[in-house]
Amino acid sequence: GGKDWYDAAALLGDMSPVMPVIFSVYIAFAVLCVLNIVTGVFVEHSKAITAADAEHRVLEEVTMREKRSADMKKVFVMATQIFQSDLERNTFSEEDEKRTSLTEEQFVAFCEDTSCQAYFRSI
Repeated sequence: GGKDWYDAAALLGDMSPVMPVIFSVYIAFAVLCVLNIVTGVFVEHSKAITAADAEHRVLEEVTMREKRSADMKKVFVMATQIFQSDLERNTFSEEDEKRTSLTEEQFVAFCEDTSCQAYFRSI
C-alpha cells in the first residue's frame, strides 16, 4: 500500500513544471542523508571493534614479553646453579640471584650444552 512518488510529483506538476524536479531532488537528498547516517553507524561500530582488537593485541604482546623475560631469567638462574657448586639448592632467594654471576666462558659452555639449546628452542 501507499501512494506512488509519481502521484505526488504529478500533483506538484499541476502547480508548476519545476516543482516535480525540486521534489525529486528533495527525495534524493533525503534518501542519501539516511543512507549516510546508516553507513556512519556501521563505520563507527567497525572502528570500535578494531580498537578493541588492537588493545587485545597490545595486551597479548605485553604478556608475551613478560613471559619471555621470566623464561630468560630462569635460564640465567639455571646456568648459575650449574656453575656455582656452593649453592646446591634448586631455588634462589632474591639476594642469591643478586650476588651470583657467571663468567663469559661459563655462559658460553652452558649455551653449548644440548639441553640448554633445546630449552632455548622451546621458549
